[in-house]
Amino acid sequence: MKTSQVIYLITGIIITTGIFFYVASAKNNNVYEVNINEFNYIIGTQTVGSKYKFSDETMLVETARQIRSMGSNLLKFSMTPRYCGENYGLPKNNEITTLTKLAQLEPSVKTVLDMDFKYYHIWAYGFSQYTPEPEGEKIDTNQIKFINGYSDRYANALYKELYDFASYLLTTYNNSGKVFYLGHWEGDWHLRWNHNIKAPVDPKTLEGMIKWEKVRQKAIDDARQDVKYENVEMYNYIEVNQVMIGLDKSQKCVTNEIVDKVNPDYVSYSAYELLDG
Repeated sequence: MKTSQVIYLITGIIITTGIFFYVASAKNNNVYEVNINEFNYIIGTQTVGSKYKFSDETMLVETARQIRSMGSNLLKFSMTPRYCGENYGLPKNNEITTLTKLAQLEPSVKTVLDMDFKYYHIWAYGFSQYTPEPEGEKIDTNQIKFINGYSDRYANALYKELYDFASYLLTTYNNSGKVFYLGHWEGDWHLRWNHNIKAPVDPKTLEGMIKWEKVRQKAIDDARQDVKYENVEMYNYIEVNQVMIGLDKSQKCVTNEIVDKVNPDYVSYSAYELLDG
């Protein structure tokens, strides 16, 4: 059984003119400086729901270039049916009906996937699960279908869409050195879709979310097993954001009710609640 790991995603800014790794010699205790091109951690930022830009490039491409110019080798962005709405305002293309087609046919999405980022954290929500919102509105439950239970019809559609998408990324970026993490936004606000932290969790919604998370993990597991690839990595992650309420088991949350049942590759902690102390 694999051991899930935690990704700490910290929103911030880092400005640097070079990345160096300091190594201490065990023999003579000297410290020397080695310039490296790859590093396995970064303090960076994300591009989701940006509000303004300064160039003729699209919102997604401009923000990705600025994140790269800060020295970050990690891009966190969203791939959802909302690509043409509040997230990036990209042109709507009626031929884009799946995540794979979004990666293939949307020029700005393809541009940032082809950039020299090593790590990608992607909020991946299936087109097969989406009900369009009225113009100008954003309704989070319109992109998940497990509220009050998760039907096999939606589960099967999500499995195929995520399996195809993960397979596409593994094939297209084979031998690129890229690392893809496919996940979602703050899971506790999906489980408590009305954002009422004091209300009991609906049992059918909890059951539905467990099934939803298992489908996501299985799709990525199966793609990794079936596709021939090397020097590219693909992982699933669950994002949690209300951990403190579950520490004494007094309330149900994603951490104490879902993570251990899914055994995801990684767990991401959106840790804004720690700022309230």
